[in-house]
Amino acid sequence: MNLDLSNKYIQIEYDSSNNLMYNTWLSTTSDMTDDEYREIAKIQIQEIETNNPYKWLVEMSKLDFFLCPATQEWVDALFPKILAAGVKLIAFVISPNIFSQVSVEQLMDEKNIKNADFEIKYFKTKKEAEHWLGDSKK
Repeated sequence: MNLDLSNKYIQIEYDSSNNLMYNTWLSTTSDMTDDEYREIAKIQIQEIETNNPYKWLVEMSKLDFFLCPATQEWVDALFPKILAAGVKLIAFVISPNIFSQVSVEQLMDEKNIKNADFEIKYFKTKKEAEHWLGDSKK
């Protein structure tokens, strides 16, 4: 597995043998600003476009950040790039923080994302998410 990015908020890794991108949000996200979140989102998109993973695991159990509505809309506009890169399975390991969890679920409930050609599942543990993604042979 290659470590593509590590900063105080996130680690991004790509496992080429499993065609899987890992994004692990860190507990320091309570200090993150909307602008910092947007910069990280841009980097995530660049990594996805570079590596073209079929599977994407987003580990958010330590995420302590609430997306404001304007940032939710901004992130929503990025999803066509994710789909164009070939991502078909997305596993979210969700935060016990109800505000962060609701923020992610609202983002994924947008009409144009719901009708897209990929599958999203939410998990309580990374192990459960990896098991689901591992069942996909792509």
